[in-house]
Amino acid sequence: MLIEFRVTNFRSFKDTQTFSLVASSDTSLPENTIQSEALGKLKLNRSAVVYGANASGKSNMVAALQFVQRFMLSAPTGRQLREQPESYGDATIPVVPFLLDRETREAPSEFELVFLQQGVRYQYGFQVDQRRVHREWLIAYPLGQPQRWFERTLQADDTYEWIFRSKQFRGEKQLVTEVTRADALYLSVGAAFKLEQLAEVYSWFVNLRITFPLDRLRARSSITARRAYRDPAFHQRVLDLLTHADIGIVDFTVEEIADEGFAQRLLFPENERPIPRRVRYEVTLAHQGAGQEDPAPLPFEEESRGTQQLFEMAPRLIDVLDRGNVLIVDELDSSLHPVLTRRLVEMFHNPQLNPSGAQLIFNTHDVSLLDRTLFRRDQIWFAEKDRQGATHLYSLLEFSPRKEEALAKHYLQGRYGAIPFIEGLGDWSNIHAESEAVEHKE
Repeated sequence: MLIEFRVTNFRSFKDTQTFSLVASSDTSLPENTIQSEALGKLKLNRSAVVYGANASGKSNMVAALQFVQRFMLSAPTGRQLREQPESYGDATIPVVPFLLDRETREAPSEFELVFLQQGVRYQYGFQVDQRRVHREWLIAYPLGQPQRWFERTLQADDTYEWIFRSKQFRGEKQLVTEVTRADALYLSVGAAFKLEQLAEVYSWFVNLRITFPLDRLRARSSITARRAYRDPAFHQRVLDLLTHADIGIVDFTVEEIADEGFAQRLLFPENERPIPRRVRYEVTLAHQGAGQEDPAPLPFEEESRGTQQLFEMAPRLIDVLDRGNVLIVDELDSSLHPVLTRRLVEMFHNPQLNPSGAQLIFNTHDVSLLDRTLFRRDQIWFAEKDRQGATHLYSLLEFSPRKEEALAKHYLQGRYGAIPFIEGLGDWSNIHAESEAVEHKE
């Protein structure tokens, strides 16, 4: 479970911005919150939504979390470090600082996450530029008290100062420091070297799920179709999801088709080694039409973009709900009907459908979701850029809206900010009309 995420000097984030899933003292919609012994009296929200104008930085928050995950998972394996330690780290680290300020352009970006993993709270963060890690730290709270497991700090002579203050952090700590390059995270390398405690923390990042809108050109239903073809139980889970969404689908079939143009076997000098055949999967969805006895089949490619989007999201939705992981979606409402989007959110809020405490974080422009019967005030967030182009994140809690307040109406009126500035559009239209009039006269 994610508790808080802080980001500094990354893309449109200049100053430190904090995104929190800690529930407030608000007593409304208690089913939207999760309790954990590791948090004591605190509760976490099962979901959070972010609103904002185009280019306000909503997607940059998703990009920041994606960078953290990719950088974490890009570390070499223990075997690679042992066999070719010098081969890792030649490439530039793909981190992008806030470029609209001279000072931040040359400064490292910083990321920090507070999360629960197997009932233990962790606080992990790092500073990094395109060449190396400047700082990295990990604090564990297994009994509620902080244990600083490790901290590394880049010194003026380009060496690192390493600090291990807790005796509870065990294993070959020093060995891992010797093979951790400047452009790699100690947490990643420690997990690769099978330090059990770090491997447990590392698994949280492995299980984090981040998804972006489906590109129609890439919509081949491969992942969902392959799993459904091989696993009847998963097939039924996907069908239940589609049925729950009420989009008219009563069943679907998957056919595995071999690609005849692909060589099935290659001959090697010493022996023959079979190569798995290349296959593709064709999905046909059955729709129950009015007045029809038998469902009508429809190829996947002929389905609406919204149906394709939901079908492709199915594995991640099912997996995070089963395992209690975090799902982060950029533009959840992309091609989905507002009613369907709402139902997906309600799945995470339902303790029966989400018994493991999975969390959903997403951004959207769909104001129909700005509803006090769906979200608590502390679940609604906004992203807005200032005049310097820097993004600020803030919660609806800052405005203390009344219980009966029409949230969608007041948001569109600009009461909470985070809406586009379009005052100059009328002036542009007038100028355009005047120029056309001049052309006609000429």
